[in-house]
Amino acid sequence: MIKNLFTKHDHRNIPGITKEQVMQAAGWYWRSKQFGITYTSPFSLRGGQFYSKLGLRQSVDVYAVDEGQNTG
Repeated sequence: MIKNLFTKHDHRNIPGITKEQVMQAAGWYWRSKQFGITYTSPFSLRGGQFYSKLGLRQSVDVYAVDEGQNTG
């Protein structure tokens, strides 16, 4: 489908940082990129951006999970 053509999935394993720190940094990063951020739970957020002149809508979902000693 067309929707899946523009969908990107990414997973990163981050050592030495807590889920709280990951969510704080992710929220700051996406706000600096002019995304409106909504926290859907303590360890997940949804961001959206709309360019009215182009009719372009972008969205991002971020989830933080424990992976042993690291955070994913």
